[in-house]
Amino acid sequence: MNATQHEAHMQFDHLGETYDIFGRSPFRQFMEYPTTFAAMGDISGLSILDYGCGSGLYTRMLKRKGANRCVGVDATPSMIEHAQGIEKSTALGAEYVVMDDKFPQGFEGAFDIVLAVYVLPFMTDVEQLEAWFRNSTKCLRPGGRLVAVSGSSDTKNDPGYFQQYGFRLYKDEAPEGTEPHPCKLDLCYDTLDNKGIQTYLWTKARLEDASKKAGFGDFEWCEPVIKEGKVDQSFWEPVLSRPNTYTFRCTLL
Repeated sequence: MNATQHEAHMQFDHLGETYDIFGRSPFRQFMEYPTTFAAMGDISGLSILDYGCGSGLYTRMLKRKGANRCVGVDATPSMIEHAQGIEKSTALGAEYVVMDDKFPQGFEGAFDIVLAVYVLPFMTDVEQLEAWFRNSTKCLRPGGRLVAVSGSSDTKNDPGYFQQYGFRLYKDEAPEGTEPHPCKLDLCYDTLDNKGIQTYLWTKARLEDASKKAGFGDFEWCEPVIKEGKVDQSFWEPVLSRPNTYTFRCTLL
């Protein structure tokens, strides 16, 4: 792990509670979560690896939705400690493991699905991105699926554009064609005031290419799904017009 990659990981130290608060935002509750679970399909009885689990939000939801084995892995020890603390009180049966660039023993071919929500925006170069896709194949069974949510390189470059959803995005100045394009993220939902989280935006073409090189096929971009009746439709118009994320799925050949 180089210095830039180390800094990308370290910025999440002590952010477990922040992730839990942002997880309650309407944007995530009524758009991101429905879109992600629609992309995954029926998970009853499946084994799922939540790659880059953070505070364990998705790991817990997966278990509650009927998955058999749910393992959350993250490179930030404080995030895993936070998730393990919640597991002690909820007793859902989820597992949490600190992991850097290598999978723990016993992970090879052990999972039906790898879920990666907001992991790819913290890949700092093409080499790291392609290595991540290759690593994902190692823990999947033949025919297993990867479902991921990544930042959109086509997103609106206007800090206030997404503020009503609880966050702001600032694309850093960079030469045209720079990939990944560096971008700062502020979390401003409810009581949050976390500024300047460094992220990186990848093009659709690069993500598709990296998945293909790793041995994935049946690549599909997933349309947004909005939970009806919770928030007025006009609330979603800006993010549907210029999405801040892509959701995709693909299958290990």
